[in-house]
Amino acid sequence: MSEQKENFDNEFRERLYERYESRSRSFSTTFRATMIFTFAFLAFVLVPLVALEYDDHRIRIKEAVWQQKKDSIEKLEGRITQINDRLPQTSQEHKQIQQEVENTEQELGEIEDEVEQIRHQIDKNTQELNLYLEKTGEFKEIQARFDELETYDPRKSAQELIHAFAQMLDRGRPDPADPCASPDMEKFVRCRVENSLQAQLKAYKQVIADADQLLLQYEALNGVKPIDDKIDAVLKALDQLIVKYPDFWRTIRGKLFFFGEFNTPMKEAFIEAEHQMKRYDDALGRRKIQIDANFTKLESTGKQLEKDKLRVSQTRDELQGELAEKTKQIQALKAEEQQLTQELAKRKQEIELARKEFQKLDKEKQEILKSKSQIEKRLEKVQSPFGTIPVGLKEAILVFPVIVAAGIVLYCLIFLELLRVRKAFHLATEKMYGENAEELENRMAMVAPLWLDPLGSVRGNIGGIILLALPAVAFFLSLLLIGYSWQLAGTQQGSTPIIHGMYIVLYGLSAMGMILCSVLILKQWKNYKTRP
Repeated sequence: MSEQKENFDNEFRERLYERYESRSRSFSTTFRATMIFTFAFLAFVLVPLVALEYDDHRIRIKEAVWQQKKDSIEKLEGRITQINDRLPQTSQEHKQIQQEVENTEQELGEIEDEVEQIRHQIDKNTQELNLYLEKTGEFKEIQARFDELETYDPRKSAQELIHAFAQMLDRGRPDPADPCASPDMEKFVRCRVENSLQAQLKAYKQVIADADQLLLQYEALNGVKPIDDKIDAVLKALDQLIVKYPDFWRTIRGKLFFFGEFNTPMKEAFIEAEHQMKRYDDALGRRKIQIDANFTKLESTGKQLEKDKLRVSQTRDELQGELAEKTKQIQALKAEEQQLTQELAKRKQEIELARKEFQKLDKEKQEILKSKSQIEKRLEKVQSPFGTIPVGLKEAILVFPVIVAAGIVLYCLIFLELLRVRKAFHLATEKMYGENAEELENRMAMVAPLWLDPLGSVRGNIGGIILLALPAVAFFLSLLLIGYSWQLAGTQQGSTPIIHGMYIVLYGLSAMGMILCSVLILKQWKNYKTRP
């Protein structure tokens, strides 16, 4: 029975060792494939591709700057074209406004001339009014003289003549100073009456002549002096009455008849003179009305001209303001045109200098495309732990961290099983031979070695830890490079936000898987020396 048990233990131990060797080979193969794929992909695909994308990004920046300069030149040229199109229009508007200002100035000058003419006419009318007032005063004096003549009583004059004749008789001789002195009474009376009446009529004629001369400028009298006819009629009537009544002065009755008949032509003369004076008075009245009407008309015209002057002055001020504004606009446009022209010349120089650099950039782009093509060819030769990657270059870059994480998880799981098999093999050997624990551990490390051996020292396991951690370091480095690539491109490598989010989730799950496997290995590694 003991022999069968011993045979079973030996067979069990051998089977464990065989499984250990098988798992050890699988671990080595998987780890080696992961390492080779990871660093080959990093060295020949990811890092060169990110470097190319950086160069492409740098070229795009320069191209963007180049395009901005071209766009700025187009904008400058467009703005200069707008200014060149606008300048003639603005200049034409400026000329039109200037012409309007000149027309307004001319109109204002004409209004001022009219105002001056109105003022001159007002002055003239004022002078005429003053003249009217002056002549009216003089006419009043003439009219007063006429009124005094109008109170003349021929009978009273005859009494004076008879009294003068009686005095002459008393003296017995004529008065030498009297032009009518004569010893013949009829001649004397005739002379005195005729002279008296003629003097009276001459006084009337003088009054009318003075009034006519005074008012000649106000109303034409067409040269007719009707008072002269009346005077001739009075003189003729005088001669007829003296013949008819030769001794009228001798009796009261004779004098009454004589002066009664003589009063008729005298009255007609008075009436005609009164009519003449009335016409003169009416002429003065009409002239006064005309002067007042002229004043009213001139005042109205003057007010309207003042309004027109104010309106035209305001229009002129507005036009001058617009003219000043247009002048500023023209000056501003010309200054802007000059500045833009200088800026355009400067930009064209920059473009000309950048043109050669742009040609170099074009060559660099061609080299980048060529390098990407070479990288794609390299990708076809790179083998992952799971075989050739059947995707394009961009998809391979995105899938790379997931593949690396999958390789790390795979060899970690294999290593975890390897630890369990090694522990079982260690316990079986210890049970079978019962050797000293320390000596058995030394032999076990030699018979069934592990990269991270729980039986070894910490210093001895540092190399293995570093080696096993290299793919994880490459994993996080690839994430940094992919993130930097996304940042350079400004997009998610052509992916949609959903796909981009999906990759972020995959990267997170991959990192969690690596961390979980590391925790399990650490736990198994610590429990290695624990006996059941």
